[in-house]
Amino acid sequence: MKKKVMALAICTALLLTGCGDKTTEEITDYGVSTSTQSTKPVESSTTASTEEAGTDEKTTGQTGKKTDELPERQNGGTPIWEDTFSIGNVPAEISIDHVSREMDYLHSYKMHDIVEDQIREEEIVKNMFGDTGTEVKRTLSEKEGDNYYLVGFVQGLYGSIHPEATTYDGKSEVPSWEDGEDMFYHTYEGTYLGLTYYLNISYSKLSREKQVAFYPKNPGDLVDAPALTDIQPLPNHIEGINTEIWSGKNVWEEMKDRPNRTQSSPEQLIASAKDFAEGICRIPVSEDDMKVIVGQDEGDPVQNEIFFFSEDEAEKGNLDGAVLDGYEVQLDLLHSGTSDMRYWMLGNSGSLWVNDKGVFAGYIKTSFEMEEQIADHVQILEFDNLMEAVREMLKSEFDPTKVNGQKLKINNAVLMYFPVESEEDPHEYTLVPAWAFTAESNGKIGYIVVNAVDGSKLMIMYTQ
Repeated sequence: MKKKVMALAICTALLLTGCGDKTTEEITDYGVSTSTQSTKPVESSTTASTEEAGTDEKTTGQTGKKTDELPERQNGGTPIWEDTFSIGNVPAEISIDHVSREMDYLHSYKMHDIVEDQIREEEIVKNMFGDTGTEVKRTLSEKEGDNYYLVGFVQGLYGSIHPEATTYDGKSEVPSWEDGEDMFYHTYEGTYLGLTYYLNISYSKLSREKQVAFYPKNPGDLVDAPALTDIQPLPNHIEGINTEIWSGKNVWEEMKDRPNRTQSSPEQLIASAKDFAEGICRIPVSEDDMKVIVGQDEGDPVQNEIFFFSEDEAEKGNLDGAVLDGYEVQLDLLHSGTSDMRYWMLGNSGSLWVNDKGVFAGYIKTSFEMEEQIADHVQILEFDNLMEAVREMLKSEFDPTKVNGQKLKINNAVLMYFPVESEEDPHEYTLVPAWAFTAESNGKIGYIVVNAVDGSKLMIMYTQ
């Protein structure tokens, strides 16, 4: 039996905590029909007149476009919006060359972070398994046929509860049910998609973070091939498999002539994942930030195709009978820039495996749950007015000592949701439309988040 290394990260910190100087004003009136500007009039800086070239004069710092007309990316050339100014003794430049916007979710929501009596454990089990769900209180073991993804996932949870324990180090087994002082995890078995599944629900009291993971007992049953005991996103090399047998061989090459059985389009896959995520989390998720790749040049396999295979046969260098059926849809934490900032703020992420039958395996993590939508079609500032408000806000709110007098450059704008803490209840929030900007100084990156309704500051996370 090979030793499998799990790539499933167990995040145990609520990222909103300690993220800088954020206001806690709860804003409740979003039903306005006209934009309002919260800044004083500002002097416009202009470029030289271009009348001789036969074009109109262009004012720097104005796009002349409505927010929903802005291009997603300029791809070089003239920035979407730019200006230069000073914050105390710090030179500052706004040069927006990338705008990511989600115009379909401009609403306002009431939400709360998850406390122990709001985990909805029984409800989740009921939603997944109906009346077939039962508690599993035993040792999970690969040798006994338990899904290795589940075993590896639960091993990570066990390590969080018992960081000093060595009982299960190097073993493919772990207790299925643990109740620690600050964290618990519980495992259930039941029928989902007509097959036997395991469901694991965990909760950390410290981070108020809930995770749900679910995997089939026998992956091969999903593709009517019980001998295919293993399942994972398609690798270049199967981790842990006999390296001598596979020396010089590439899994992609072995599988490239076997088409993925899933016929759903990327849009259909994402819609299935979105419905599942919102059913678990009660948080509006953006399809723009749910990632899936279907197909590649000349039909070659891609790394997020779901690969069903037999470990015993793969150990012999044989992938006969292995199939591709489904794709991994990722709901990511911030990892490569501000395009994922809404999930960094909301603290939810996941990896959902989807085929024509729907979501059939994966995990999802959340720190918040939705209560209700409290306003529809929130009116936000037009981008020109917003950027003028941002410029004036920075002059009064940004601490120039944080960048040691170095030039500050603001770029990349993302329209997202941001949770504004209630003054009455520290566990309740209003989820409001907001713009997030990256702020670079001397090679270090921070973030500036403003209310999309009036341009006021929600958070400034300074560079470190």
